[in-house]
Amino acid sequence: MKLQPTRQAIVQYLLEHGLIEGQDYTIGGLRTNKARNDRSLIGIEEFNGFWRTYVAEEARKRGYEHWPSFLCAAKHIIEEHNG
Repeated sequence: MKLQPTRQAIVQYLLEHGLIEGQDYTIGGLRTNKARNDRSLIGIEEFNGFWRTYVAEEARKRGYEHWPSFLCAAKHIIEEHNG
């Protein structure tokens, strides 16, 4: 069994790379009013032992991509943010 990082560890890791939860990404959620401008946010969540990223909108999640680890998914978010 793989140990999954806590929510606090996810937030801390992404903060160290300049990303703010709720503004730059979401953990398991949808876009909120705190998000910068009207663009969709990228989301991250653990699902059945794997990590996935997705496009988070106000009413739905779409465009899932699957990753073998949290670090792979987090690197994807960082790269998307830095564009």
